[in-house]
This record gives sequence, C-alpha cells and structure tokens, in this order.
Amino acid sequence: MPAWRRYKDENRIIAALKKCIADNVAEIIVLSLGAGGALVANGTSITRLHTPTVEIRSVIGAGDSMVGGITYALAAGNSINDSIRMGLAAGAAAVMTPGTQLCRAGDVFELYAKIMDDTQE
Repeated sequence: MPAWRRYKDENRIIAALKKCIADNVAEIIVLSLGAGGALVANGTSITRLHTPTVEIRSVIGAGDSMVGGITYALAAGNSINDSIRMGLAAGAAAVMTPGTQLCRAGDVFELYAKIMDDTQE
C-alpha cells in the first residue's frame, strides 16, 4: 500500500508529498482527492485545487479521465497548473455520466471554464 494511503490527516499527506519531492521521487506530484480536488506538490509549494460540484452518476473512469485531461492539456502546450485544472474538469465530467460512459467534451470544457474563473490569480 502506498504510504500516502495510510494517512487520513491532510497535514500528514502534505508532509509525505514534501518528502517525496525533497527525495527527488518526482519533480511534480498531483494527488487526486476525488471530490475534494487535488493537491499539487512541486519543488517550492503545495497547492490545493478544488473540483467543481457536480451530480455523481458513476465514479468509474474518473481518475483515468483526470490523467487524460492533464495529458491532453500538456500536449496542447498549457501550463502545468492549467493542465491540472483540465484534468480536474475531465474527472468531474466523467462522474456525471452513468456506468462506464466516457466524459463528454462539452462538459469538460464547461467545467474547465468554471475552474479557471474560480482560480484566476
């Protein structure tokens, strides 16, 4: 079992992420928290991004959709943070569909726009 799965306390999860970064396990770690969003760790910070609230019809494929959304956005030349937001949107869109249906592109882009509106700095 991965070490982070043993932690229920977010402070312990953050400490584990920081240790992984310090130990050069990865340059960037994106930890999905499901409906709780995601924690993003890099060499200088830990950022929490929030997932939009949607009606959950099935959680099948949400994690894969998140990874797919991140990959899609990175391949399109987006920044790491914007790509992670796209991943959150894709994961949220996936839970809106029943069973094993894929997320719908229109839902992904609509949710992505909401996330961007909520997180602009």
